[in-house]
Amino acid sequence: MKNTSAFLLLPVFTLGIATAAGCATDRMVVVHSPQASEDLGISVTGTGEAQGQPNVARVTLGVRARAVQAQDAMSEVSRHAASIANAVRALGIADKDIRTERASLYEERTARPMPSPMPVPTKGKAAPASAPALPTVHYVANNIIEITVRDLSMVGKVIGAATQAGANEVQNIMLSLDDSRALRTVARERAMADAREQAEQLAQLSGAKLGEPLLIRSHRSGFEGPVMMAKEALSADAGQVPFSPGQITIQEQVEVRFEIVRD
Repeated sequence: MKNTSAFLLLPVFTLGIATAAGCATDRMVVVHSPQASEDLGISVTGTGEAQGQPNVARVTLGVRARAVQAQDAMSEVSRHAASIANAVRALGIADKDIRTERASLYEERTARPMPSPMPVPTKGKAAPASAPALPTVHYVANNIIEITVRDLSMVGKVIGAATQAGANEVQNIMLSLDDSRALRTVARERAMADAREQAEQLAQLSGAKLGEPLLIRSHRSGFEGPVMMAKEALSADAGQVPFSPGQITIQEQVEVRFEIVRD
């Protein structure tokens, strides 16, 4: 007769997670024996990855202006932001893919140099009073725009057109997939196979046999990655910025607790 038992929880072996933009989502699925104690069995963490070519890029860029008057700074960034939107529309970017991410205005104070020392007064005459050094006040306005590019061959042209239209800040490009379900399925299968391989090795080392999964917890990792732009992207005569999308990696993790079976 087969005798089923379990011993104390073995250490969890966790592999590194390469996270990026996006939130992780945890899903717990009780596969077998929900009454089993969480202190029994073999617990492992498996990781699986799948690579694919991105098909969407989100370009974040904008305008920064500095002026003595707040209205002047705001007017300048507004004018350039409108020019940027018109420039990328001319390349076929839809209105729904042009979004103001944030706009801001703040005061910037710069201390003036201290005045030169006053001459030493002559006898019987008081030294003239020196006026205090007042700070110089400027206003800095920002307008940051996110442009979604659905044809990656157009990314360089979009950045070039935007910089020519007045963009002086190119922050990053986020690469992603419209539909990542197929790659996530592959990554999840690999994560589960990795978890089982670890658990089987631990069971063998302990002189036991591996039983059924008692609990599975799935972790979804982000897959988008920023591509930082070089300073050359901001040159006024940039007609097209070189851009290579490469591949992105989708990662899935599973925490699995297996039953231990002893003959």
